[in-house]
Amino acid sequence: MKHHYIPKFYLLPWVSDEDGKLTEFRRLTNPHTQVQYIEVKRRGRNETGFEENLYTLPGTTKETKDNVEKIFMGAVDAKAALARGQLLHGIIPVGELRHAWARFLLSLMLRTPEQIHSFKEVMRLHWEKPDAEIQARYDAARQPDWPPTLEGWVK
Repeated sequence: MKHHYIPKFYLLPWVSDEDGKLTEFRRLTNPHTQVQYIEVKRRGRNETGFEENLYTLPGTTKETKDNVEKIFMGAVDAKAALARGQLLHGIIPVGELRHAWARFLLSLMLRTPEQIHSFKEVMRLHWEKPDAEIQARYDAARQPDWPPTLEGWVK
């Protein structure tokens, strides 16, 4: 599934009325020469600002694997779209929409592929090799039929 780290609603002001697309600038590296260059293409909103399965969590079911995109990001983006609509009409959002816009702006810094991959790696390390404090918390909560270590429980 395409997980959009740049939400489609956010790209709308840059979409042309003529072809329904926007201009994407992408920095690439030539694999043979290692020289960087800028690729410029016209793309639809569904064709840019995404990575396949970016927010998918390992070990989740088919039914729940896209919940971060569908539920969490969906909620953040839906309210932010309303706030953005007000902003584009010269209205400063107040109350919940003001908070929704701030939450959305913060999410843009955290939902990038680089940040998500880093977060997943850090969490994997914490789960696979828990420190003494986390293991002690597991020990305190452990049921008799659970493995003796948190690492065993995760596996």
